Amino acid sequence: MGHWNYRIFRKRYKKSPAKDMFYYHIAEIYYNNSGKIWGYTEEGQYPFFESPKELKDDLKLMLKALDKTIIDEEKLKKQLAKSDWEK
Repeated sequence: MGHWNYRIFRKRYKKSPAKDMFYYHIAEIYYNNSGKIWGYTEEGQYPFFESPKELKDDLKLMLKALDKTIIDEEKLKKQLAKSDWEK
């Protein structure tokens, strides 16, 4: 069974010969049974829950994303386009 976690996601919003511009957000990243990424949420995630405890628990998970490698959207799209994620 696959799993998911939060990761910091880098997206380019302006490509320029002088300087590319990026923004960062928290995304949900989905993994297959082999631990390879097979999908992600394209829009940034934000916490909203029915109780303060649920909110606190989710914020803790989001903070863990800061300790992981940042995922670059363009690189990930290329990787996903040429991979067989079901393996």
